[in-house]
Amino acid sequence: MGSAVGLVVTALLYRFKLTPGAFLRAVVLGTVGYFAGASLATWGESHSYFLNGKRMDQGPWGENLWLRNRFAENGLLLSVLLASIAVLIGYTIARRFAANQDRCR
Repeated sequence: MGSAVGLVVTALLYRFKLTPGAFLRAVVLGTVGYFAGASLATWGESHSYFLNGKRMDQGPWGENLWLRNRFAENGLLLSVLLASIAVLIGYTIARRFAANQDRCR
């Protein structure tokens, strides 16, 4: 899933100038971003507290679970968003590196 998101975002960024290096970078960064988002969602789900079928923002042990609950509820969106952001950062760094290489010549 992360590699598919990476390829779609890269195709939108590069348009018709997709090279094998950009293709590979998109797959790797998209997958890493997707796994990071899935890990955050799993972290949020791992310590949730339910009362009468409703997810509670405050645990009986006194811990505030609001942020964890938001990560758990929006796991897919978080994973896709982090995959897209990772590819966008990789694109920006690659463009900046290419521009610096052109200046040095």
